[in-house]
Amino acid sequence: SFQPYGYMKDPTNKNKVLVDRNVSDIVVKIFNMYKSGNTKKQICDYLNDNGITTPLKYKEETTNYRNPNKRFYIWSSCMITKILRDRIYVGDLVQHKYTKVNYKIKKMIKVDPSQHIIVTDNHEPIIDRDTFERVQEMLDKQSNEWSYNGGNSPHLLRGIVYCSCGGK
Repeated sequence: SFQPYGYMKDPTNKNKVLVDRNVSDIVVKIFNMYKSGNTKKQICDYLNDNGITTPLKYKEETTNYRNPNKRFYIWSSCMITKILRDRIYVGDLVQHKYTKVNYKIKKMIKVDPSQHIIVTDNHEPIIDRDTFERVQEMLDKQSNEWSYNGGNSPHLLRGIVYCSCGGK
């Protein structure tokens, strides 16, 4: 499998990940920009305007992966959300996110987060835990405050419709 943006496989131990110094500073920049009040759209615009390689393009450049869908070569809010929500950046390993319906069917379903297996401090973090937690609070506050009718009640489709990348 491929490693998340900002990490690479350890060449001496395929079961370990190492910080990819070529792009880890971009991950730090994304977290710091969001923490300082930039919107996900502003972060995307900054990354696109400065020619920063997207995770998918970087994976294609550094591995044998070939992307059949070239439209993901620009940064999107969905990519930013996925990076900001991923616990791997604080050194945690999260497993059992998906499971098969049964052994006869290849279909995978999401597992409730309360059933995830989390190994803390599994590898070198890119983001400190305080920054990560602060960003999570900001993301939660943003999604809780947004509503369809001026703040009186949550959006009708909240909790039902999600971004295609898995973000909320």
